[in-house]
Amino acid sequence: MKNSVSVFPSLFLPPISYFSLLLNAENIVIDIYEHYPKQTCRNRCFIYASNGVIPLVIPVHKNEHHTPFKNIKIAYEINWQNTMWRSIVSAYGSSPFFSFYDYLIEPVFKQQPELLLNYNTQLTELILILLKQPKKLNFSAAYIEENFGNDYRNNFGKHYRNNSIKFKKYHQPFEEKHGFQHDLCILDLLFNEGPNAINYLK
Repeated sequence: MKNSVSVFPSLFLPPISYFSLLLNAENIVIDIYEHYPKQTCRNRCFIYASNGVIPLVIPVHKNEHHTPFKNIKIAYEINWQNTMWRSIVSAYGSSPFFSFYDYLIEPVFKQQPELLLNYNTQLTELILILLKQPKKLNFSAAYIEENFGNDYRNNFGKHYRNNSIKFKKYHQPFEEKHGFQHDLCILDLLFNEGPNAINYLK
């Protein structure tokens, strides 16, 4: 049983490699008791804009050292969601499949749950629905010791790209300016490839 469990972190609009691993995993467990690591994809994603790859960062309230991820609260003192969504529209508004998905993503994107965990989970579950790949996400009842089962928690740190997974190139709007950028936020693949996105993930 241990070897069949796949342990994942909770990420904000995760990179393509996260979904590739997720869709090929069984007995998925999201570790919600891990100590919150700063400056990682737990609260940031990366999109391909006209000036190149840029991060989108969710502001969170200041926390004590070693705060469990499940307790991390989102800061809404500034209207970051509207600014962030405008950045997404600017980057992908001309992509072939943007209009297929934006009206479904934006309402969930602009919800205001208190906890980062809930926000990340709602978006991840929505993306799985849009990919037509329902997966049951289980949540840990305590911290999971390292190297338990297939442990992917350290795959998505400050260096967000997973260089161990290579994907075929697909069209990106700004590729002629900055070249092909691999393993970006799942929205990059979804908006540019639409239903064909699943072929890159399986």
